[in-house]
Amino acid sequence: GGQLRGQPHAFFREAVVHLKPYIKRHFWLNQKVDGGKITNRENLRRVAQHTHRDPEALYDLPEVDPAYHYLFRYYCDLKKDGPITFTEIAAWMDVTGYRLAPEEAEALVDIDSVYYEAQLSD
Repeated sequence: GGQLRGQPHAFFREAVVHLKPYIKRHFWLNQKVDGGKITNRENLRRVAQHTHRDPEALYDLPEVDPAYHYLFRYYCDLKKDGPITFTEIAAWMDVTGYRLAPEEAEALVDIDSVYYEAQLSD
């Protein structure tokens, strides 16, 4: 049988909502501390070395449904300095051989907006 109309869009909207806490946490860990040269993740590792205890914040990432994780991997492959564009996604597909549905490409752009939201909220 075929898919119900609108079902793919709902799946990818749900994927972005589901991934949002993970994405925000992941990006926080990779942000530079107070404009410095090390990331929050590196800073927490240093704390762990000095205290001989692992800070909970280092490993406390929200669970990710495996059905959505591939989108985040694709996003990490694509992410460079600026916002992700559909042109960049098309070029990435040409280079990698991956073929994304339009809804997947939209989800990657939406994930990128979560990244920028996380940057603005800090």
